[in-house]
Amino acid sequence: MDQSQNPAEGTAPVIYNWSVPEYIRLVENSQNPTIKEFEQVELDYLLNKIANPQNKTFIDVGAGYGRVLAHIAPPELEMSLQLK
Repeated sequence: MDQSQNPAEGTAPVIYNWSVPEYIRLVENSQNPTIKEFEQVELDYLLNKIANPQNKTFIDVGAGYGRVLAHIAPPELEMSLQLK
């Protein structure tokens, strides 16, 4: 296979370096209307479009600190999350 068939060949691998504080600063605390709209649409979907959410397992594949947990967790778990 030559370079034209596989343009990634010979390039450095992509390395992700997640920083929760930086993600919160750049995304969660962003005033960018597109980001804010996306976050709201995401939460609206989770809260209103999933049938029987209490019978589901949710896996957060975001930045890794569980932003949506406080919105979908049962009240007793939500309380324990706030105490930490």
